[in-house]
Order: sequence, then structure tokens, then C-alpha cells
Amino acid sequence: MMANFVTRSLALVLGYAYPAYECFKTVELNKPEIEQLRFWCQYWYVLATCQTYLGIQIFRFYFKCTRCSAEIAFKTDPQNSDYVVASGASRNFEPWREEDEAVEKEKKKRAAEEMGDAMKSLENRAVDSKRDMDILAALEEMRSMKV
Repeated sequence: MMANFVTRSLALVLGYAYPAYECFKTVELNKPEIEQLRFWCQYWYVLATCQTYLGIQIFRFYFKCTRCSAEIAFKTDPQNSDYVVASGASRNFEPWREEDEAVEKEKKKRAAEEMGDAMKSLENRAVDSKRDMDILAALEEMRSMKV
């Protein structure tokens, strides 16, 4: 409980209060360098935890666009080891996700085929063994060429 409080307090101080302090301090100097002002005032982010996935906290990050000052929110996705756009933006095409989905679909199809047919299961295991032996032979050949 105490660790959770300390973590949230630290996230608040480092994520919101410190950039705000630096921004106001820079403005109060009456001669702020524009680069310093841009850095501290346009890149504020607020860290807030609101969910967990298998005991892992899901963090939400808020940013402001440097051109239009629109708010963009991302949140962590521990299930896929990735980030998810929560609001204010859209994600570009991700070819690896479609590839992963195709592989999963093929695995499910193969498992469904093998479920009812023992001979098909045996054939698939034989094909897998042959592929593994071919890969090992190719690796051994590359090792012998290297030496």
C-alpha cells in the first residue's frame, strides 16, 4: 500500500509537477531561450494508472502535439508488449500483426485437422521432424564453412 502511494506520488511529481515547475521557472526569468521553453512547456506528460493485466499495471501517457496542441493519449499493452493509442491519434498499418494472426489461424486449422484424424497428425509430425533435420543440417553446414 505504501509502495503504491510512493509510486503514484513519484509519477505525479516527475510526470506533471516538475515539467510545470521548469516551464514557469523559465518564463519567470523574462529572457527564456525558446528551445528551453519549448522543451519544458510543450512536452508535459501525465502518468496515470487505472488498470492492470495479470498484475502488471497499465500506464496511460498524455502528450500534446507540437503543432496544434491537441492531446494524444497512449496506454501500455502488456499482453502484446506494445502501446495502444487511447485517443487523439491513429496507428499506422502494422504488418507484423497480420502475419501473427495468419500464423495463429494456420495453427488452429492444423490442430482442428489433427483432432479428428490420427494419420494426419502423424504425417504432420513427420513433416515437422524432416524440416527440423533439414534446418539442423543447414546450420551444421554453415558452421563447417565458417571454421
